[in-house]
Amino acid sequence: MLLLWRPSLYAASFAFFFFLARCAALLFRSISDHYPLRVCVVLLPQVKLTQNQMSESDKQVEAQPVSNEPVVEEHQPTTTNEPVEGGSVAAAAEDALLTNVTPTIFTALSFIAFVLFVIGTPLPWLRSDVSNRQQISLWSYEVETASGSQVTEVADFGCDKMKEYFRGAEAFSIITIFVSAVTVLVGVLTRFRGTSAKPLGTVFAFLTALSSIICWGIGFAAYRRDFCGQPTFDQQRFYVYTGAGLFVAGWVVSILALVISLKDIKVPKALPEAAVIKLVATLFTIVALAAFIFTVIATPVTTFSKWTSTTVESRVSIWHTYTYTNGVQTAKTNLHDSTCGDLKRYAGLAEAFHIITIFTTLVAVVAGAGALRGAGGLKGVIAAGLFATTTAIVATAADLAIFYKNFCSSQPTLDAQHYHRDAGFALIATTMVILAAVTLLAISAAVLQLCSSKPEGGNVSKGSFLYIFGTIVSIVFLVVALTVPVLSREANGNNWAKIMWWETQTRAGTSFKQAAFQCQKVWQRLVGGGSIIIVAISFSTFGAILGVAQLSNGALTTAASAIGYFSAVLQLIAFALAISAWRTTFCGVNFKDANFEYDIGFALVPASFCITAVVATLNLVFKA
Repeated sequence: MLLLWRPSLYAASFAFFFFLARCAALLFRSISDHYPLRVCVVLLPQVKLTQNQMSESDKQVEAQPVSNEPVVEEHQPTTTNEPVEGGSVAAAAEDALLTNVTPTIFTALSFIAFVLFVIGTPLPWLRSDVSNRQQISLWSYEVETASGSQVTEVADFGCDKMKEYFRGAEAFSIITIFVSAVTVLVGVLTRFRGTSAKPLGTVFAFLTALSSIICWGIGFAAYRRDFCGQPTFDQQRFYVYTGAGLFVAGWVVSILALVISLKDIKVPKALPEAAVIKLVATLFTIVALAAFIFTVIATPVTTFSKWTSTTVESRVSIWHTYTYTNGVQTAKTNLHDSTCGDLKRYAGLAEAFHIITIFTTLVAVVAGAGALRGAGGLKGVIAAGLFATTTAIVATAADLAIFYKNFCSSQPTLDAQHYHRDAGFALIATTMVILAAVTLLAISAAVLQLCSSKPEGGNVSKGSFLYIFGTIVSIVFLVVALTVPVLSREANGNNWAKIMWWETQTRAGTSFKQAAFQCQKVWQRLVGGGSIIIVAISFSTFGAILGVAQLSNGALTTAASAIGYFSAVLQLIAFALAISAWRTTFCGVNFKDANFEYDIGFALVPASFCITAVVATLNLVFKA
């Protein structure tokens, strides 16, 4: 392997860059000359044929005798047995009804791959939480200690062989980003020129996939190789982390772009309603089936895990905690037997909604299959998708609560204990994301159909769509605001105090404490404000439902906006209560004077208020 030889590493990189430059020059020259050349090739035979026909016609005229008698035309019977000329006209007519979507899909996939490469390259590729947290990227090795982080650059690695591997991965990561950027540019050019992605897009997509697989191949080879007589990263209990995952995901997407570029995909410019329903239902059924399989696998497997030493591993599922020594299970504890606060309740919530999500995803599969057979249509698909997405969101949120919430003062959070999210969490979170995406696709298809049909008496206007979208965004803002700090004061990562809507959280060194508000007036303002936000979320949800209903019944427009205004007033009241709690002295404590600053939970409430008030107004102003 060339990368294992130090003298050839830079030569190989230079040769690869030279090869790319040569390919680019030749291909750009080829594509610039392609169309004129093709026109000449098509037109010359026609010109030659016309000249031959003219010469033959002249000869026939000269050979015929001159006569003064009128010429009587003989009518020949017409038949349809001869091939009809003008096939190019038929092909042009067919092309006028079709559109080539390959450049659009190719460009989108190439851009996604480029973003994944750019984000994944600088992030840590390997991580270990045995004793101190250690993270390794392509550029450095970082160790977190009580006194701070210690960073060692690749150039300062003591082992030359390890340095060669990392330098090789660095080189090809940069090459990958460069080539993928060119691939995106080629995709954009073909998209606006209305031409095929071949051959230029295919070549650069291949080069992107090739350079990226070399990059992550070097990284994974380094993961399992012993350098200078030391244990491998695998033996030191490092695990593959975010950077490597994103980079491999970029490689997968680049492979998809390469495959797409090989064939021009043409679809009708105007799909009939039945075809749209069938296409959406097919995608929905496939995704729902994948979500069902993911949830079934995610429910019993490990959700969080960590290595406490190189031989001992701790695993946590939503059912039990396990301890493994040298791969052999040595301890098992049921979470329902836990005496650590509300841990068993949250575990029960996670268990219940994992099981419910299995059921709802199965219902979604049935709904998608029914839509394919003409039963239920998009309404059934959307209803099943929303139901399954909601249960998956709750299941994912319960898992995150187990990971981040401190249930008892004697035991830090799983995050503080350096656990990492394992396969179980990844699968249930993936289920949530793909269900939300395909449900949003079905909703978009239904809205587009509604807009095209323009129902009589419906409010199909820009204002209505802005109202629906803005209300959903405000709901998300308010939900997030309830789960994050309202006020905070931080000395460093191990010493801070946070004021939530419901409680206070403090950390001093390794000691973590949660407590209810001791001052009645502070409790009234913050807990009261949080409760009002919950009510506002409920009204905004009802307003979003009315916003969708007004698309077919314009009489509901005023009611939808009124609900939006009422929710905005509630949000403003909650924000005023938070300001009062921050600036006013209660029980001898003033949070502002104590150097507390407003945090995300504080800022999201006025942002949501502004969005809600604006879209409620636009819904009235721009109504159809």
